[in-house]
Amino acid sequence: MKKLSILLVLLCQAVLALSITPPKEVSEKFSEEFPEVKFVKWKKEGNNFEAEYKKGGMMHSVTYDPSGKWLEKESGISQGELPLPAQEDCRKNFPRSVIDKVEKLEFPDGTMRYELELRNNAIKKNLQYDKDGKLLNK
Repeated sequence: MKKLSILLVLLCQAVLALSITPPKEVSEKFSEEFPEVKFVKWKKEGNNFEAEYKKGGMMHSVTYDPSGKWLEKESGISQGELPLPAQEDCRKNFPRSVIDKVEKLEFPDGTMRYELELRNNAIKKNLQYDKDGKLLNK
C-alpha cells in the first residue's frame, strides 16, 4: 500500500510538471511576439518559464521571467548557419565527433552565441561559440 501511495504521488507530480501554465503576463508576451505559433509546450526553469515550439521544421524556445521579460531565445539552426570559424574549429579539433544539435542563443543585451552538442560514441560535449565563431569553452 505504501508503494502504491508513493507511486501515485510521483505520477501526480509528473502530470503537474507536464501541465505548466505560465502567468498571464508571460503567455500574453509570448502571444504578442509569436502570434503565428499555435502549439506551445511550457516548462518551468527555476522561477522562469520556457516556451518550446516548432517553427520552420526546427525547435525553438524562449525563456521569460515571471513578469514577462524575455531572458533568452534559442533557435535550432543548421550546421551551415554557424559562423565559418566555428565550423572550421569543429572539423579541426573534433574530427571524430558528430554534431547532434546546433542552436543560436540570443539575449536581451544583444549578445548572441552558438551552442553545439557533439557526440563521439557515447560521450557528449557541449560547445559555445560567440557571434564571430570564437570558441568560448572547451
